[in-house]
Amino acid sequence: MKKNRTFLILGSLVFVLLISACTGRGFLPTSWPGTTINDGTMYVAYNNNIYLIDSNGKETNRIADQDNKAATFFAAPVLYGDNELLVGSYNNNFYSFNTISGSVNWMYEDNNRFIARPLVVDNLIIAPNSDGQVYALDASNRGKEVWVFSPNEKVYEDKPIWAGPVLDGETLYIASMDGFIYALDLNSGNFQWKAELGDAIVNSPVLSEDGTLYAGSFGSQVVALDSQDGSEIWRVDIDGWVWGSPVLDGDTLYVTDLNGDLYALSAADGSQIWMVTGEGAATGSVLVQEDSLYYVTDAGNFYAVSKEGSVRWSRTLDETNLYGTPVVFGDQIVVKSADADTILYAYDTNGQAQWQFTPAK
Repeated sequence: MKKNRTFLILGSLVFVLLISACTGRGFLPTSWPGTTINDGTMYVAYNNNIYLIDSNGKETNRIADQDNKAATFFAAPVLYGDNELLVGSYNNNFYSFNTISGSVNWMYEDNNRFIARPLVVDNLIIAPNSDGQVYALDASNRGKEVWVFSPNEKVYEDKPIWAGPVLDGETLYIASMDGFIYALDLNSGNFQWKAELGDAIVNSPVLSEDGTLYAGSFGSQVVALDSQDGSEIWRVDIDGWVWGSPVLDGDTLYVTDLNGDLYALSAADGSQIWMVTGEGAATGSVLVQEDSLYYVTDAGNFYAVSKEGSVRWSRTLDETNLYGTPVVFGDQIVVKSADADTILYAYDTNGQAQWQFTPAK
């Protein structure tokens, strides 16, 4: 039963993002909210707008490309400099918006979708694309192209990159749906090494202080790599496909899968410490807060789990799909929905509902 549900949720998500890409710019998909929090404001990129929300769940402003209603946002935006917001869109454009006026500062046009959250280092924007390439843009020069990396000098149009980049000093780590993790030089985009996981990787690896990269794949595996050369340290099987990034907390690695289960693994060798069984598919990562772990599933379930592996409490939102990773906003935990109406739900750490956000039409 769980395996059937895994394929169902995967099919619904991938259909929207992959199959619809063949229909051109006129297609308006339904996205899931990408969130960034700064100075008491949550920036929520969802469908055609970026909403600015205060800690009470009230909208204070919204941003959109007023000249292009096909601009649809999935990834969390990134704040840059004073009053500037950087975000990629599903209509093949990468945007710089003014956060006060909501106007477009500049726009970089490509031939495919920007799904991944960008990384901004000084003035350099690293923006993976669904054409399988990685674009470096100059934020200080209206998004001028600095370099482009194509895996094996070939554009994998059927192997997009949905995962945000990870940086270790001068080295970028890029996970792709072609089943590889690539190490690139930050400033030039020059290839350093690649490591094959064997199946699609849709979210970012996590990097430890000792230089170990941890990643999960659609091969129902979690892999640890040496970030210096990509050599494999260990590889373990779990029951379901991994969508969200692993989360490292001390010596423990937390991983969710599309069966809705949560695993605690030893970071040293991948051995299983415990597992919690959930209902639905988990498409995000675990949020680690003090002694508790929080995660959600597409069945509308919101779980609080102790670090010893017991469920502290759970909440179910009827007829609501929850996606992505919960986020801390002030003293609240916010979970995200892909429903057409209410898209944010805030709870306290005891699971008591605080507010919800439904964008005004």
